[in-house]
Amino acid sequence: MNLSGRSYAIAGVVTVLGVLTQWSDRADADLWQMPLAAFLLALLLEGLEMRRKPPALERRLPARGYLGQPLQGEMVLANPGSQPLRLESVDDFPDALDGSRDPLSWLAPPGGEHRQPVAFTPRELGKLSWSWIYTRRLGRFGLAWWPSRLTLPIEVEVVPDHLHDKERGGGTSLQGDLARPLSGTGTELLGLRDYHPGDPLRAIDWKATARRDRQTVRVFSQEEHMELILAVDAGRTSSLQAAELTRLHHHANVAARLAERAILRGDRVGLVVFADRPVDVLGQQRGPGGLRQIRKALERMRSLQRESNPLPALMRVRALARQRSLVVLLTDVEEGEAAEQLIKGTRLLRPKHFPLIAGLLDEAVLALESRPATNWLAPYETLAALEMNQAMRRTSLKLQRLGAQVILARPAELDRAVLHHYETLRARRRV
Repeated sequence: MNLSGRSYAIAGVVTVLGVLTQWSDRADADLWQMPLAAFLLALLLEGLEMRRKPPALERRLPARGYLGQPLQGEMVLANPGSQPLRLESVDDFPDALDGSRDPLSWLAPPGGEHRQPVAFTPRELGKLSWSWIYTRRLGRFGLAWWPSRLTLPIEVEVVPDHLHDKERGGGTSLQGDLARPLSGTGTELLGLRDYHPGDPLRAIDWKATARRDRQTVRVFSQEEHMELILAVDAGRTSSLQAAELTRLHHHANVAARLAERAILRGDRVGLVVFADRPVDVLGQQRGPGGLRQIRKALERMRSLQRESNPLPALMRVRALARQRSLVVLLTDVEEGEAAEQLIKGTRLLRPKHFPLIAGLLDEAVLALESRPATNWLAPYETLAALEMNQAMRRTSLKLQRLGAQVILARPAELDRAVLHHYETLRARRRV
């Protein structure tokens, strides 16, 4: 309990009254005790009411949130009483959510409610749950703030990011912007059949659909598609922070969005998650069901405290890919043992497969390259940053000489760069 300003004012008045009456010789010298007793009685009644009627505070958030994307919701305070309700609250949400921890001030009118928007940004995959909200409520008579801890259990499932509405284009523009005549084998029309979930939208025969009054697709002797395999590094360094997310979480978002884009195009997508060895492998997936399987695998990824070794993972990729495939490897591109294994693995993939290797640039290291010296240690830090970035460039050049494409991008740019390279390779039929 914290006394309000009104209580301190009443206490001051009672004190002055008591001092004045004690100095007088009147018979009612103890009259000051009556307002004191009334004050204490009112304070007691406030406390009893606070215990009997906890505040009706409600937290409303979506059951699912996307990694690194703002999660919008609201909190609602209902006031069934006949007097205004004043409250302050602090939500005790987990550290895996970024949000304001400043107290919220509430004023609900009699018989009404007060709503306030809240926003959190998930920074970890998996289910996040919390319960406690700490509040303090101003009593009926305005004499004190009464603290309480409310139990409002809530659970939010955090999953990798997805393609947004503008990127999906209503499910049709993804196929339309790369429309072109098919050539070579696989262009012979075998017939028509009903549309099944998972069929690419470009296969729909709209004239036949209009004639038959149900969605109809064309069946060719061999449908054109591309094979794509995602290899995601979940080793020790994947737990390092890169801007607002860890490297693993950046990779999870990129892999999830790229898989969705590829499956919308009608491509088949496989997945290999690895550290020192492959830890999770999914064969070629297609359609909505396949996308769900890939997203579930990405959701259960966790950083493992083991040094990464891409070579066993790429050997598994080679066994998994039955025909020429685009292999997108999301990992660190640095010097050392892991880089040597990455180079060996790239040699195994070429020339049958097309490797696309994507890594994150450390913004803090990039900033050190051009930071002016302000103390005796700054030149050494700049030299270390230069050597680290040069090592990445040397490894990148070695991989490019082997025929791989390499993307080195800042965290905010990696997703866009990978999806752009995928679209370019697909449009040019490089795979």
